[in-house]
Amino acid sequence: MKPESIGPWAYAGGTSVSGFSATIEVAGMEQCSSGAMAAIADARIATDLLSHISGSVEVVGARLGVAHAEATLIIENRWREVTVVAKALREHKTLAAKQVREIILKGIGTAL
Repeated sequence: MKPESIGPWAYAGGTSVSGFSATIEVAGMEQCSSGAMAAIADARIATDLLSHISGSVEVVGARLGVAHAEATLIIENRWREVTVVAKALREHKTLAAKQVREIILKGIGTAL
């Protein structure tokens, strides 16, 4: 099967034992940070899972587009919380869920 573009960074194609398989190709990937590599792996997994429930490459691309738009809105709407937690993580290195809630409540004064 010839790879087909399903987004600005992803190509779907090939077959596997379980059926349709997706791969991610990123220019300069060997120079990516570990965070970028994790993001690429997440995108690969999402693309592969969507390929199993979608009828076409176009549907996979559309669903990935919707997921990206929703994630962007969440981050934009919760940016203050993101920065408060990031600051605490720089200081403490790890946080439990209860600590995250407390930091957010103290840092921005909103209920979860």
